[in-house]
Amino acid sequence: MARKTTKTGSSRKSSGSKRGRKPARGKGALARRVLLLGLDGATFDLMQPWAEQGLLPCFKELLDTGARGLLRSAVPPTTPPAWATCITGLGPGSHGIYDFRASPLEDPNRGIVHSRHIKGEKLWQRLNAHGKRAAVINVPLTYPPEPLDGYMVTGMLTPGDEVDFTFPKQLRHQLLDRVPDYRINVDIPQYDTAFEEDAHAFLDIVKAMGRARGEAIRRFLVEEPCEFTFAVFVLPDRIQHLFWKHLDENDPLGRTPEGQRIRAAAIEAYQELDRQMAALLDTLSDDDLLMVVSDHGFGPTEAFFNVNHWLAEQDLLKLKTGSAVKKRLFFHAMDAGESKLVKGLLPRKLQREIRFRVRKTRSSTKDEFADALDRDATRALFVSVATQGIYIVGPGLAERERIRDRLAAELESLAGPDGRPLCDWVKPREEVYAGPRAMLAPDLLFQARDYAILGRHHLGARRLFDVATDLPIGFHRQHGILLARGPGVAAGATIEEAGLEDVAPTICAALGVPLAEQYEGRDLRADWGRKT
Repeated sequence: MARKTTKTGSSRKSSGSKRGRKPARGKGALARRVLLLGLDGATFDLMQPWAEQGLLPCFKELLDTGARGLLRSAVPPTTPPAWATCITGLGPGSHGIYDFRASPLEDPNRGIVHSRHIKGEKLWQRLNAHGKRAAVINVPLTYPPEPLDGYMVTGMLTPGDEVDFTFPKQLRHQLLDRVPDYRINVDIPQYDTAFEEDAHAFLDIVKAMGRARGEAIRRFLVEEPCEFTFAVFVLPDRIQHLFWKHLDENDPLGRTPEGQRIRAAAIEAYQELDRQMAALLDTLSDDDLLMVVSDHGFGPTEAFFNVNHWLAEQDLLKLKTGSAVKKRLFFHAMDAGESKLVKGLLPRKLQREIRFRVRKTRSSTKDEFADALDRDATRALFVSVATQGIYIVGPGLAERERIRDRLAAELESLAGPDGRPLCDWVKPREEVYAGPRAMLAPDLLFQARDYAILGRHHLGARRLFDVATDLPIGFHRQHGILLARGPGVAAGATIEEAGLEDVAPTICAALGVPLAEQYEGRDLRADWGRKT
């Protein structure tokens, strides 16, 4: 890759270098270099058994020779707040990221968030300010790329590979020339995997993306080494969202012939990831620190809670007349398309064509509210799966509190589709978030069955709940993974009570960089230095 990079003198004048704390003595050896490897959505629930069965030898080696622990995600455990917390060492109440789009309390048009929306000093800015070069490769929320002492290839939320997604700019051409199969992301809503042949085609795409990603990262590590490299693989997350129950051999869907075939193909994709990890580890020395993290865990989806349908029943959300009709017709058509009668009558080829046409209009960042919502008559809305919370909009403070208290009480008493209480907890935002940006969070947050029942934002849904028993899908859980190997790391050590906010301070300490006063996390090296 590029041998020449541009250094930014401004980053070396950061006020953080004057007010930061020095790492506490005796907490762990310093590292020559650090490789922070993100495995989006990775969970021990899947990868550890496969490693023990000999299917993932590199992951097994890390389990045997390094330290490990669960890694607590943000609340809710979704991509935007989680990776922003990892990047800054701050919680959402401080860095201000809750969704793929801006908070409606800040921007009624809810523009897509980008790297400049993240408040607080980013980890690579901190390291640059203290003379450490940094490489940032495919980390979500990094578009547009920013100047740094090192280089950057942006990740999820990059508009596409036709834009300038690298720093320096010429790195884009060098990357695509050297690794022509490189792709930034796979946007799940645009793929349909209801038919088995399409499921296998999707797995082939994700596996190829992982292979190209690994090749690019390895070239960077060998040809343009930096003291700090942060690279993210998204393969686990993309597979688990669509096929979680197929991956679980104890689930009824995982025991079907189709489930077994899909699980075998999915494991091959994880094995490709494992091979790429092994190749990256081969570039490291005994003086280098490896940290492997995931932004959240994973589990099965049992049902969807159509929150905006519920809010409409409460007379708190209204659609424009024309939009309401279109939304209802859309869901009628979707229901009809899923019926056994229609599936029996329509040729398979036509079913696939219809589904693909629908999928091509979808995006994980699409805003359903732009032209559909009657904003003058709406007082509460659920804007996205990423937030798992309800915003109260429009009224004055006294009415906002009254609406919030009413919704909290009704959510606490609401039953799920099986008749049992729906929510594990319901909390106002001030009980969940603290910091100068906490006022941008949803007014009311909830967790339904450990996110196995997932709040969904679709407008025009016909039912309060859509049961997902027959769908192989999954969604995020609160705890991801943390693995470490390198200087000061004791084999077999257990890392207790770690959170994503601890990653940045730990890396700074491992590289001998003073910790910033902003950090809300801690240096984890004391934990991984003690064998348990």
